[in-house]
Amino acid sequence: MLYSPAHLSPIWQEAGDVFHHPTGNFFLNVGGKTTIKSQGEITFESASGFKAKAPEFGFSQ
Repeated sequence: MLYSPAHLSPIWQEAGDVFHHPTGNFFLNVGGKTTIKSQGEITFESASGFKAKAPEFGFSQ
């Protein structure tokens, strides 16, 4: 399913879902827990412990 900011749920957790950020970037949920805050910050944590944060794009594993 494709989400636009107008139809965005605060919690976005279905693997395969795509989020279209207002900047024009697209994000794909590959599985795990993804949270999108109202100010546009996106955090992702996979089942294996991989963590990512956007829009800063700081990655840790």
